[in-house]
Amino acid sequence: MATFFSLLETGVSCVFYGIIVTAVIMSILYFILKSLSKGIVKSIPFYITGVILAILLVCKFSVVIGAFWVKDSTSSMELSLKQLTENAYGVVNVNESQAIFDMLIDDYPMLGNYLQLADFSGNHVADLALAMPKVVREEMNSVIWTNLLWILIYIVVACVVVMIFDKGMYSQKTEYKNSRRPVSSGGYHRRRYR
Repeated sequence: MATFFSLLETGVSCVFYGIIVTAVIMSILYFILKSLSKGIVKSIPFYITGVILAILLVCKFSVVIGAFWVKDSTSSMELSLKQLTENAYGVVNVNESQAIFDMLIDDYPMLGNYLQLADFSGNHVADLALAMPKVVREEMNSVIWTNLLWILIYIVVACVVVMIFDKGMYSQKTEYKNSRRPVSSGGYHRRRYR
């Protein structure tokens, strides 16, 4: 039960910080787009795209923040692993390394959201205290950079979509205004007399 509440607390804090970072990014995007064209931020496509982008960013930033939390915990994981393996000797097989990794996940439940399987077979049991945290750091770096790349792609696509819709709406308004202008023949305006 303590593991569940620990995971829930960490997960909620990751989502909370994800919302804060998303709010900052969305504010910056709002002011950048408003400086390009005031009509963009008043259009319906802007609001629809904004809501979808905000949801995607909250999800991705929550994952990134969680990965940072797991990565920061690797030094304490190393100490835990040293305590777990201090009286053990020999070379581990797949099942033994998985059992040790499962104990690590019990101590650090957030780790289980990113990694479940661990094959450290062939390693000496004394080396696991350094090998496991090293692999966790590498995997978390991969998670962080992959999600940051997706975040950048989402932002670029959202901005392009909004700008395309804004140009389309601007050209429609221009055509509508031009069609409402009175046409004069030969450069003279006809006056109507009663």
